[in-house]
Amino acid sequence: MTLVLGAALPKGCCASVRAPPISPPPHLKPPPVSTPEIETAEGANVVIAFEGKRCIHARFCVLQQPGVFKANVVGPWLAPDDARRKG
Repeated sequence: MTLVLGAALPKGCCASVRAPPISPPPHLKPPPVSTPEIETAEGANVVIAFEGKRCIHARFCVLQQPGVFKANVVGPWLAPDDARRKG
């Protein structure tokens, strides 16, 4: 049996007629999805992992753990071993 686009299908036929997918023009295609860049700072007993692009509230970290998050320094600004335990 040959199926023709626009033609009626025989009664009880399980086939479906579909046009091939149409891809959008290049200027309308979404940008490629990239995986976030994960940065890490390793200490003796702890590893801090974070996405730098998402760290918009750095002030909170500096105020909560000033020994760990060094503000306005040249060089390493994370000192995981200086973390103090809460609780």
